[in-house]
Amino acid sequence: MRIVVIGSTTLTSRVINTIVQSIPSVELVGVITAPSRFRISYAPEGVDNVLHVDIRAQCMTHDIEVVEMLGSMSEPGLVDALMRWSPGAVIVAGWYHMIPMQLLSEFPFYGIHASLLPLYSGGAPLVWAMIKGEKVTGVSLFQMDLGVDSGPILGQREVSIEDTDTIATLYQSVEGEAIDLLRSLLPQIADGTCKFQEQNESLGSVMPQRKPADGVIDWNNDCVFIGRWIRAQTRQYPGAFTKFNKAKLILWQATPVHSEHVGILGQVIRSDDEYPRVICGEGSLRLIKVSFQERDYFGADIWNLFGNNNPILG
Repeated sequence: MRIVVIGSTTLTSRVINTIVQSIPSVELVGVITAPSRFRISYAPEGVDNVLHVDIRAQCMTHDIEVVEMLGSMSEPGLVDALMRWSPGAVIVAGWYHMIPMQLLSEFPFYGIHASLLPLYSGGAPLVWAMIKGEKVTGVSLFQMDLGVDSGPILGQREVSIEDTDTIATLYQSVEGEAIDLLRSLLPQIADGTCKFQEQNESLGSVMPQRKPADGVIDWNNDCVFIGRWIRAQTRQYPGAFTKFNKAKLILWQATPVHSEHVGILGQVIRSDDEYPRVICGEGSLRLIKVSFQERDYFGADIWNLFGNNNPILG
């Protein structure tokens, strides 16, 4: 079977390698990718894809033709390339753009989505799962239709969310399961033996896209929630943030502390260790790593940023 891959992230790169190196029943004949910065509905000026990988050199190594999307999936260059490649299946992995009806009706498209569909369809599924305190997430391989991640499912894998996970470690775990799932199911797509299960949309949840400005911290929340909020948006994402001296203070690492303090919400206080703490709606948050005006501060060094004062953040 002739296969086309669409994507522009670390997952896309791994999908390409997997198809080329370990699935002999298919032939990768083309790849559609995109630049690191792209326009989206909430940011017509463009946003940066923090998971972006330039896969053109990788494809050149394997003598695979690559076409880059310049504006939309409907542009003539992409449509012409797909028609010329004439794939038996298109694998979409690490992509932020809707597939138009014209293409969905011409070729079977299969998407890799980082959730156990129909749960957490839509944008930023792993970030939302961490924020909401889920203990389990996963990955789904499904046939795409005109809905939002709503087509029939070929297979799924579960992934536990540990209290020590960050978005980076969780993404790595899910990405590994996604590759195993593709390695198992793509040969079945090729020989026509795969089985589909329709989604029960009444059990589903469609999550909105997230933008960097959504990372602002609300100190009214309890320390456990804010701890998850930070872990879900830490590097390589833009980070959860608050305000200090009217400028952005990004919190990359912090841990919740279940103790009561006297003070004002968002106030930085001293404790019996070297780390500053911030008063939350319930408990406090121990600051371990932050950034301010493009400089990183660790542990006790954060006090050098704050001075001898106990500022109120936010």
